[in-house]
Amino acid sequence: MSIFQKIKKTFGIISAFYKYAGAKPSPRRPWVQHTLQDAHIDINGTERRILVERSRELERDNPYWSKFLDIHEHYTIGKGISLTPQSSDPEFNAFIKEKWTEWSRHPFVDSDLTLEEGERMLARAVACDGDQFIIKCGSRRNPMLQVVECQRVATPDVQNENIIDGIEVDALGNKIAYYIRREISNGIKAQRYQRILADQVIHVFNPARFGQLRGLPLCTNVINDLIDLTILHTCEMDAAKFNSATSAVWKTTGSGLDADENPFGGGSSESGESIEERQSRIENILGGRVLRIDDNESLVPYIASRPTTVTQEYWEFLLKKISAGIGYSDLLIFPRSVQGTVVRANLETTAAHLRAEHEVYANAIKAVFQWFAGCYASRTNASDWWKCTTQPPRSPIVDIERNSNAIIEETRNGIRSMTANCAELGRSFEDVLREKAQDSLLIKKVSQETGIPERDLISSSIGVFAGNLPKEESNNE
Repeated sequence: MSIFQKIKKTFGIISAFYKYAGAKPSPRRPWVQHTLQDAHIDINGTERRILVERSRELERDNPYWSKFLDIHEHYTIGKGISLTPQSSDPEFNAFIKEKWTEWSRHPFVDSDLTLEEGERMLARAVACDGDQFIIKCGSRRNPMLQVVECQRVATPDVQNENIIDGIEVDALGNKIAYYIRREISNGIKAQRYQRILADQVIHVFNPARFGQLRGLPLCTNVINDLIDLTILHTCEMDAAKFNSATSAVWKTTGSGLDADENPFGGGSSESGESIEERQSRIENILGGRVLRIDDNESLVPYIASRPTTVTQEYWEFLLKKISAGIGYSDLLIFPRSVQGTVVRANLETTAAHLRAEHEVYANAIKAVFQWFAGCYASRTNASDWWKCTTQPPRSPIVDIERNSNAIIEETRNGIRSMTANCAELGRSFEDVLREKAQDSLLIKKVSQETGIPERDLISSSIGVFAGNLPKEESNNE
């Protein structure tokens, strides 16, 4: 009996005890080496840092991963998260909205970035690194923020089993404190860490399991595929350069000419005319360039056919696999002609995924706002001074007109609200109403100054924009 047959027989005996086919071991499939354990034990700090290093390297050198990060940033944050206070005190809402807008111009203690710029950088960093940390600094009179990158939160050189990858937890797994390296170090000298209580830190990450303490890069399960895609591109580029530099293949049999010898060099003919002279004479007669080869040699034009159809299809398959692992449609990377229903289904799935990821950053900004509004809570008697709402940016869509008509019909039938409609545009309904009120005041002011009725001002401008007026009337207006 061969070794393979013995292994097969052994696995067959063991498999007889399993009632589910998926749990039965098979010599043709890899055996699960891991055991069931808590989320924070599945990956240690060293392995997580390697994933972050590879993700950052891919961001610098891999255009596909950089494009995925652009999509994540644009469709989860957009131009910035729009936040609206929603307490039961309208006066406090107006007051805190003004204070929040003014504070957002310079909220960081170590940077001149605005809050909107910081939000975009935060989203990109969380997708690339897995997590980021917002520290509440300053005082109640001057609240400030500091964003700390993931590599600065680590376990110090102390004997404490409750510190896991830079985070101190209690017996139930609740976060107690974070250990953050304050000084900028090159990693050679000893590093000092500061212990900061958990209520002073907003940990921004998207956990996949209960009990997970640190985040992982968005491309964790497709990092090797991204690297393979880069290698494939490099190999095909090397082949393309070789193909461009190669014009013909010189075939020879027997001894022939030496490899280091010029085909036109060495000796002369019996008539006394050198090979160089004969070459020059023939070129003058025929034009172009003449090459000399022996009777047992041939010169074949080199025609390249790379990348092949199979390579191109595999390239596309690999990109689709990466898109499936990250959760975004590959149509956002390489737009191409596809049946409309397929495109809409693809983008709708991506939009739902992006809206879920937006909530990670929306909750972080809400936590910042509640901390900021708490500094002015004494100015109102409302107990819900901390309430606020955020609006996600517009989702990726393929047909704006079709979506708009559907939204109008749903609103007309009472299925949708104006607040929900504005939220899909990344706007606040209150802000839209105030803008419309300002437009109305401006129309009334211009009507009084010029004597033109308000209706004519509105109908003329809308008609020109919509293209509903005749050409002559449009030009006159």
